[in-house]
Amino acid sequence: MASYVDSGLLFWIAAWIRMRTTELAVTNRRVIAKFGLIRRDTIEIQVGRIESVQVHQGVMGRLLGYGKVIFSGAGTPQVTIDDLADPLGFRSAVISAQETAGAMRPAA
Repeated sequence: MASYVDSGLLFWIAAWIRMRTTELAVTNRRVIAKFGLIRRDTIEIQVGRIESVQVHQGVMGRLLGYGKVIFSGAGTPQVTIDDLADPLGFRSAVISAQETAGAMRPAA
């Protein structure tokens, strides 16, 4: 019984650390995601180069409000952000940033 409690506690501590050390930002120029406490992984994508934003949610993800966001773009391989809270809201923020960036570009 104690090993189940220890395993569960370790799982929750690892999840809490991952949540507290993840930074996400959407600006009118780029999408930025930073992960990690000791090792740091950073993803930066220019908003104008994003061609599609996909959201994947399983049954548990739909029930608990988390999912995966996948970006595809010009000259960029697919970029995935896993275990994201409110992935539909994040996708909406990216699309809004694209619309804002498009409106800010001067007409050619």
